[in-house]
Amino acid sequence: VDDLRTNLTTINDATKEVKESLKRQIMQTILTLGNALNQGTARGILGRCFYASPLSSTNLKHKVKSEFE
Repeated sequence: VDDLRTNLTTINDATKEVKESLKRQIMQTILTLGNALNQGTARGILGRCFYASPLSSTNLKHKVKSEFE
């Protein structure tokens, strides 16, 4: 039971650290801005943005519509 409690404490601490991360807040702002720009259209002004991994900002991929290339 003590091992389980220790593991759960570790998971809770890691989750709290991710939620309070500055990088997470920055990425949330970027995604909110992207959603605002894409609002009201099938593909939006910017095409589409997506993550390969939610915790890695270097994995942000951006595909622009052909007319903007």
